[in-house]
Amino acid sequence: MLNSRIKNLISVVLAASMSLSVISSCKKKDTDFPSLEYPENITEQTSDTIPSESSLELTEISIASPYSSETINLLVRFYYAKCNGLLPEGVTGADVTEDYLGSIDIPWGVSSLPTASEGAGISSLIQWDEEGRMPDLVLVQDVEAAVDTGLIVPYDEYLSDSSLINGNSIYPEALLQNSIGGNTYALPFYQTVMLIAGNRDYIPEAGVLPFRSSTEEFKEYLEDLQAEYQDQDLVIFAGGYELLPYLSSSFNGDNRTSYMFLDDMSLSQSVEESVDYIEELYDRGLTSDTDINGADPRISRTACLWLTSSDRIDMLNEYYPDSLYYSMIPSDSGESLGIPYASVYSICLTDSSANKEFASDFAAFMCFDVDAQMLLSRLEPQRGYFPCLTSSALWDIVCDDEVFGTEAMLFEQMMPRAVYCPGMGSSLQSEVEIYNMNYYASYLNGDNPTYNPEDIIQ
Repeated sequence: MLNSRIKNLISVVLAASMSLSVISSCKKKDTDFPSLEYPENITEQTSDTIPSESSLELTEISIASPYSSETINLLVRFYYAKCNGLLPEGVTGADVTEDYLGSIDIPWGVSSLPTASEGAGISSLIQWDEEGRMPDLVLVQDVEAAVDTGLIVPYDEYLSDSSLINGNSIYPEALLQNSIGGNTYALPFYQTVMLIAGNRDYIPEAGVLPFRSSTEEFKEYLEDLQAEYQDQDLVIFAGGYELLPYLSSSFNGDNRTSYMFLDDMSLSQSVEESVDYIEELYDRGLTSDTDINGADPRISRTACLWLTSSDRIDMLNEYYPDSLYYSMIPSDSGESLGIPYASVYSICLTDSSANKEFASDFAAFMCFDVDAQMLLSRLEPQRGYFPCLTSSALWDIVCDDEVFGTEAMLFEQMMPRAVYCPGMGSSLQSEVEIYNMNYYASYLNGDNPTYNPEDIIQ
């Protein structure tokens, strides 16, 4: 069912009729969109050999991303080397040397605009546009908001014959997240997941929370913490309302269920059970939004556990050095493989790009070529950000991280089952968080409010 739906949607989203022949060094020479196959079991794919002849004209390209200008410069040289058959036999993105790449002359000018790891915000896009320095390609988290600015254009006509868009090597649901109005406005670059963070300074005698737990086991763990640290002014679980949007699958029998039930409004019983679960945590004093002084317990370091996103790992490690552990969102059953709630960060093509064909081809290379991703992960790893590609060779590099590698290895097993949701900085996520915060504040005030997720999407 999933494969059929993806095939049908991809054909609408990405297949574009080309009136002129597209000439690109890293593209097929026909104008038919590549056939995408989505096998039930995703297997390891290797990068295709890219055609050796280059007919690209002298051009310039600018990229807004978290990578340094040095790394982007090496990536463009790697792109040129692959396009022109210049790599020594057997050399990949995992082992090509910086000295070799630096020795390659390229006919293109490359410039970079720095962003945070989550990419550029809407205010940055607007500012760059006003200053006349909009990049050709830009990494963003909230694609829909970027499209609403009118500064982003679809890729469809430029990538209709790209050999890099291979349904066997991309998590297909990640690709589909960037479809708006039947057009593909962005290419998935990497992704993050939601998870529970815990402070090792507060662990009950029974031991640390397992990486996978059921909703009942999670509640029992909070009760153990409460019993053991009842004499201290601690918040057992900080901000319980923040957990609600990610409990959809947990209260639907561990079936893949949309963020906040927004695509599954018919599951009213599951919605009610999720709301009741968080209400019970508040009623029993197992969660609170503030500490005894009215401050955020995560900042005052009085929280035992809280919800976070994997992209915040480095920030948390600086504030809680060597004292954190991580767990999955609770499931319906502790025996469940787990369903990650993930957010995609994507590369967009700007309307102001002077050479959209070249920029699009490079964006596809940057996002979908395994060697390109391995090179970036090797040169400047972005901790807490996972590939949108299924390649085990690429994941091996990510899982080798000394801080978050074990967790990455566990999430690699689960990513084909991921449910995609708005990122932590998106407008929809902010609306959901405010709605849930207001609901539980009203509930605690004894106002007997009505919970209706449809209010958010009207």
